[in-house]
Amino acid sequence: AQPPARGIAQMVGLLQGCWVLVLLVFNYRVKRHCMELTRPDKKLYDDIWEDMIAKEGEILVSLREQIWYLEAKRGLRSKGVVIGPRQLKMDGSPVSSLDHLYAQASVLEWLLRDKVWQWGKITHGLFNSVNNPRQGCFIRANDPGNASVDVLWPGVKSVRRAVEKTARRYRDDVSYLVDVTRNSIMFERVQDMQVCLETICNDKDIVVERIKNRMDPAVRSDDSAGYRDVCLNIRLHTEWTEHMGCSQHICEIQLLLTRIAKNKSHEGHQRYVQLRNCMGF
Repeated sequence: AQPPARGIAQMVGLLQGCWVLVLLVFNYRVKRHCMELTRPDKKLYDDIWEDMIAKEGEILVSLREQIWYLEAKRGLRSKGVVIGPRQLKMDGSPVSSLDHLYAQASVLEWLLRDKVWQWGKITHGLFNSVNNPRQGCFIRANDPGNASVDVLWPGVKSVRRAVEKTARRYRDDVSYLVDVTRNSIMFERVQDMQVCLETICNDKDIVVERIKNRMDPAVRSDDSAGYRDVCLNIRLHTEWTEHMGCSQHICEIQLLLTRIAKNKSHEGHQRYVQLRNCMGF
């Protein structure tokens, strides 16, 4: 007969193994459920994407090569891997407080809007209209009579979502949260997106920290529920931002096509957030 202590240890180990198995099965079923929720959105985006690949495959490859060149020129890759940026204080140490990020965001939000509007005017960019906020209603920045006050600006990331994302993806390290201050520009043509990308990278006030290319034909869209864009993480580095103590704050700029943007909805975004939460990203 086995000693009682050994038998108890084996029983505890068996129970622990069963509990881990239950958690794995539960986690799998939750992820499957979230993927099912986003399946209609993914199908819609994938249909648009397949049409683009068929008609504009060459220009999408050109965009990918342009981004590779810009990354290499700015040292954004290390041994072929994109380096993930972090929010840093003025002394170079990682930011450790959401209050710190939101204080900087309150200073930079208006400056970023002005920059984004100017980039849009130069590159035929479009923005959501504040006067007609229906889904898919845009104004063109370089049309006479339009001004930045006519834009429905997105605002900073909600504190609730920031806390969720920090806890589930970054293990409570807020320095990896680089999209508190964010904005977007939309385009009808990939060529205009390319011009805007070059314009941003050549702006003397901008330091590009990362470029994420979801418009790459080789990139699968499973993790984004079919959604595709080019996403830049940037810093606004001027004498004024240096003086205000926010020149190290990283912002997010999304460049996307109107054919993608027209199919974005609040409900679809909420389903995408559920998917990200389930996947831990």
